[in-house]
Amino acid sequence: MKYFILTLSLTILTCINTIGYAQTQTQLTNLKKQHQSCLDKGVNMFSCSQQYYKQMDSLLNVAYNRIRKPMSQTEKLAFKNEQIKWLQKRDAFFVKVDKEAAAESGPGPIGRDFLMIAMDEKANFVRKRVEELIKRTKS
Repeated sequence: MKYFILTLSLTILTCINTIGYAQTQTQLTNLKKQHQSCLDKGVNMFSCSQQYYKQMDSLLNVAYNRIRKPMSQTEKLAFKNEQIKWLQKRDAFFVKVDKEAAAESGPGPIGRDFLMIAMDEKANFVRKRVEELIKRTKS
């Protein structure tokens, strides 16, 4: 648990201090490699996926705030509305993923493997939005 908190804290600090498109893209690549390495161990894989999701969510916040900061009030409002629409799509996607995981798992509680797969799908959905936002910081 201490390792998880330390890793997450360092990741967040790194994300906050990372500036520029290339560095953020490198960060995304490194996080994906770390996630795969964690999964490859075959131990506590659901926790690997939870951590990866939290890292993607943190990067989303960093990218959103980086873009928003220099905007005018009008631009900020438009960007906020865009993000609200994306959040609605995200929420609908997450419900769909959870339903699919429950259906594939069969009767009874959802198995950890299905939860891990669902968490990975959610993380990758968020990752796509992060990639869209960091492309904006490039221009």
